[in-house]
This record gives sequence, C-alpha cells and structure tokens, in this order.
Amino acid sequence: METPALEFHTSIFYTCISLMPNVWCSSLRSGSRHGAGVSHTTLYTEASMRLLRTLLLLLCTLSPPLLSQMKIFDTPLSPRIANYTIHAELHPESETVTGREAITWRNTTTRAVSTLQFHLYLNAFANNQSTFMKESRGRNRGFSSGTKQEEWGYINVSRMNLWTGANLLPSLAYIHPDDENADDRTVAEVKLPKPCGPAETIRVDVEFTSKLPRVFARSGFAEGGFFMVAQWFPKIGVLQPDGWNCHEYHSNSEFFADFGVYDVQISVPRDYVVAANGTLVGKRRANSTMTYQYHQEDVHDFVWAADPRFITRHGVFHNDSTGGDVDITIFTYRTNETYAPVHLDAARHALAYFQEWFGVYPYRTLTIVDPPANARGAGGMEYPAFFTTMTIWWLPKGIHVSAMVTIHEFGHNYFQGMLASNEFEEAWLDEGINSYAELKSMERYYGTPGSYIDFLGLKMDGVTFHRSSYITSPNLDRVVEKSWLYAPGQYSRMSYSKPALLLRTLEGIVGQETMARIMKTYFQEWKFKHPRTENFIAVANRVAKQDLSWYFAQVLYGTGSLDYAVESVRTEPLTGKAGFVGSDSTLRFVDEKRKGQFESVIEVVRKGTVIVPVDVLFVFDDGNRIRETWDGKREWREFRFRSASRLSYAVVDPDRKLVLDTDMRNNSRRMHEERRGVWRVALELLYRVQSLLQHLTFFS
Repeated sequence: METPALEFHTSIFYTCISLMPNVWCSSLRSGSRHGAGVSHTTLYTEASMRLLRTLLLLLCTLSPPLLSQMKIFDTPLSPRIANYTIHAELHPESETVTGREAITWRNTTTRAVSTLQFHLYLNAFANNQSTFMKESRGRNRGFSSGTKQEEWGYINVSRMNLWTGANLLPSLAYIHPDDENADDRTVAEVKLPKPCGPAETIRVDVEFTSKLPRVFARSGFAEGGFFMVAQWFPKIGVLQPDGWNCHEYHSNSEFFADFGVYDVQISVPRDYVVAANGTLVGKRRANSTMTYQYHQEDVHDFVWAADPRFITRHGVFHNDSTGGDVDITIFTYRTNETYAPVHLDAARHALAYFQEWFGVYPYRTLTIVDPPANARGAGGMEYPAFFTTMTIWWLPKGIHVSAMVTIHEFGHNYFQGMLASNEFEEAWLDEGINSYAELKSMERYYGTPGSYIDFLGLKMDGVTFHRSSYITSPNLDRVVEKSWLYAPGQYSRMSYSKPALLLRTLEGIVGQETMARIMKTYFQEWKFKHPRTENFIAVANRVAKQDLSWYFAQVLYGTGSLDYAVESVRTEPLTGKAGFVGSDSTLRFVDEKRKGQFESVIEVVRKGTVIVPVDVLFVFDDGNRIRETWDGKREWREFRFRSASRLSYAVVDPDRKLVLDTDMRNNSRRMHEERRGVWRVALELLYRVQSLLQHLTFFS
C-alpha cells in the first residue's frame, strides 16, 4: 500500500538536504580570509544553516520511522542493532547500482571496539582470485561465470565517514579471516578514531558503486533487462563477545547479519518494475526515472529485483494469528504465467503449515520472483519476506519441483529469516531444519508416498529424495562444520540431506507429538536471537524430558553411519532327544519327534557405528507377529523363537523410523530365498531410478 504523498516528500526533502554542498561549512572555516566583505550576519546565517542541515540529517537517519512515517510493529521483534537508510539508483546500461547509505549501529557487547568490519560480497565476482571463485572454480548452482569484462562484478566504496565527519576511508583494509587468500576483498576493516563503547551507537555514511556480474550465483544481471540485486551494499558484520564475526564470501556459504530497520529508495528507469522485500510506502516519477520507497522492520537484509518485462500476480493469505492479511505477490513473465497459480497456492499452503507447526509469520508482505530461463542461477534463493523460485515448464505435472522450490524457499523465512543462525558456521540450522520442514509440508500438501514425484506409477517422497543424496557418501564429514571446510560435494549432503534425515529419525525416536513440540518451542524461544546448535539440543532435551545428547553427539558431531541388517534367518523342525542316552546300564537309543513345533533363529547385526534403539519384527507363516526392541549396543544379537509355525521373514526397523539407515535393502530377510532374490533386484532398480530423478531435479 502507498502512504500519502507527504510521507514520500519528507524522504525526498531529506535527500535534497543530504546532497546540499558544504558551502556553509567551508565559508565558516575560511571566514577570516574573506575580510570585511563578509558580514557577521552572513557568517551567522551560514552557521545556522550548517546546524539545520546537521539536525535534519540526524532526524531523518537516526530515526528511520520518521523517514517513511510508517511503523509496522508496535513492539520491536528484534534488537535492531544494525539499521540502514539507503538511496540506490540502477543504471541498466552499465549493470551498476550507485548508492548512499547511512548505517546506524549499536554495540551490544560488554567490550569497546576500535574497528568496524564490513561485508563487500560483490567483490567475490571481481576476478578469479577471490575465495569464492577459487573454491567454486567459476561454477555455482549449476551455472558458470562469464569471461567477458562486463560479466564480472565488484563493489567500490568511494566514501565512508562517521556522522561526526571523521573520514574512515583512508584506514580501509581488506582482510581474509578464513584463509590465507590475500587477494580476496569480500571483507573490509576500518579503524575508528576512538573506540565505540558498550551500549554506544554510531552512524556511518557510505557511498558506493556496485557492478553486478552476469547471474550465475544469486546476484547479477541477465540479457533482456533482468537484475537480481542481492548482497549488493556494504554490510556491517556481527560483533560478538569474542570479536567480529565477518566471514569471507565462500562458494559453499550463505550469510549472517544483525537485525534492523531498513528504509530504502530505489530509482530505476520508468519502464522498469521493481520487486523488493519491504513494504512499498511511496513512489514518484521524475523525468525518465521512477523512484520506489520501501520500509521494512526486524529483518537482516534488503534485496530487490527489477525488469521491464515483469508481470505481477497476487494472492492473499488471511493470517488468523495476527488478524491481518499477508499480501503475496509473484513477479514473473508471460512465458511462465501459467505457473503463477502453482507458486501462489504452494506459498499459501506453506504459510498455513509453518504457522501451525512453528509460529506466526509477522510480516505484511511476501514477495516471490520467478527469474527468466537465462537467470536460473538467481532461482531458489531466500531472503527475509522475499524469495526466488523456479519454473521448469517442461517437467510433467506429477513431478512437483516448482511447488517444492516455493515451499522450501518460503520456509527459510523462519530459519534463515527469523531465527537467523550463522549460516557460515552452522548451515544445518537453516538448510537442514528447513529441508525437514519442507518434506513434511510436501507430505501434507500432496500426500505420501508421491509428495515429490507421482509420475507413471513412480512415487517418491522427501525421505527418498534426501536419502538418494546422503547415502552416496555418508561418512566423509560431520554436520556441524564451517561450510567452506566440507569436502567437495559434501555441503548439500551435510547441510540439507543428512540433517533432514536425522530430524526425521529423531521424530521416530521421540514420537510425532513430542517432535512437534520441540520444533515449535525452539522457534518461539529463539526467534530473532541467532541460535546455535547447542540451543537446539537444549530445547530438544527439555521438551522430550530425556537426555538426547547421546544421539546428537553421533549424528551432528560424528561422521559415523547408521546401518542395521538382518544377517541370517533359519527355521527348523523342533526335535526332542535323539541318539544314545542314559548310563551304561540303562543306555538306550531314542528318536523323539515333536510334530508341529519349529525353532527359528535370527541374527541381527549393526554394521554402522551409530547406535540407536531399533525395533525388530518377526512374522510367521501362520500370521503370528512378534516385535522386539534391541538397544544396538553390541555389534550383533541373536533372537530364538519356538512356535507352531515356520518363520516367514524378519525386519529391522519395520516402521521405517530410522531413515538415516544407509542401506535399507538389508533390513529384511525372508525364508523363501527365491522370492528374496526377486525383491532385491526390484528394490535395486527402484533405487537407481529414484536416484536418477533426484539428480535431475535437485536444484541446490
């Protein structure tokens, strides 16, 4: 919605004031040289104007709500440590964005700090010597970087001052906190003229130019007029008790930042349509440009996209929790228009499910961008109250990739958006928990077992989807690891697939109701607080009323795998005594028969190193069923049964609770060997087909 014109004119007035030349300041400094030709009245007026200018700047930038005359939340949802007022202008012909920002930052630690650190993410695309390019070798998310001059990108800071006037730019130095790559320029540090103490607030004014690369990893431009403007402005790091947390931009890492309030003005050519993650509070035409003004609260990033070809389709989700509506807007293209209802319906479903399972989605808007085919590298990416999806028009209707991407990316609003864990250091807290929530949401939406694929008789659910990635290399890395330290190819397995499976396995251990309480309690207690792995474990232990540390130590911090198997089964008629019995004087030969009695012996083994209790089911030819629980602490266990019927088969984990099991093909054995061979071939074929489809559709 748009506010009255006065609100927008207030921000325009601020812009004009901030652009006024420092004539009065220079006049005062050189007043003694003007001689008698300069009156005291003139100097007084100039001093007054200088004071007025300073007060207006303070008024407009230190109090962002005054700029837009808008307040979304009566009570702040977050600490609002880093607040931004940004003025940006898109120049399509040079693929650049020029900008000015005022960062109002508060030191919430108990220590004074003498430096500030900033992310300059776009420098990852400046050359092939950046950490990102060296790690990715110029490939990311299935796309390659360009080689022409215009296909590279960078961010250049041309001015950086404290609001007091102190120039920080001469002290700017590029640092590389994660490695020895002195050529990486994605993190910059500046020195303060005096330390910023605990609870003190400072404001930094920055001018910058962002050259967007050709899209291949989230940000950039594509032919036809598409611009995905993400990770685009100088962004202050996170000050923690032990110092700055400000990592380089890695190929296998995403982001971490403090929450704040964003007031952003974006000027684009008049024919361009803008999508952003703020609430639109005003827009104005001027000559050949259109300026959009956005306001957003309690988020840790601001992102936008622009394209003259965008068309919009709208949906509404009535939020019973807040009593208001969430306005859902998808920015798409004529070629993808028929898929807009698919994305909107999936988004509405996700809103309903995540609110039920975790908690309230508090924002008034949800923006979806469906990038064009030549910018798929920008697809499937999440930001607060904003995400990019993916339309693959040629996939058959029963392959639910488009809806899956929409549900997955929306889910990040909870874990990347509101919980906002450190994705550099503990990616599983976002990607993994979200993948678990995604597979459950897809099950609710499409049913099982065809929640991901239901095509030509082949059905695949989220568990199979993630297993087909995880089981190919389950032991190489642990889950809790800095994202750039994973072995090649392991980031998606350890951040997405294994966490989704270990959480589903935990659900099998504690029960669905308890698991639901764990997830909701975790979100409610830690939203807007940047939780870590130990916080999740503490919530799980408390809600489950048991110490689950034994489980998390193995599956989060260990590299072992889980694999239970039925090693052997046999059933023989039960006989009595046979042979010579008795003493020398009474020695006799006996051959006792026990008709209708059988003894069954089953050996169950633990082939992996991960130990969890497991159910074992024994089924007999007469239909009798016996269920036992084995603690798995020894490497094997033998079960013996005497019954009136032969054993038909034995199964470990009959309810498929332990989906972390790396080889479910050995989970059962039948007495009828010829049938077992056919089953093994069929299961092997099904696994191969599912694995092929998984690799064809897995976008991340």
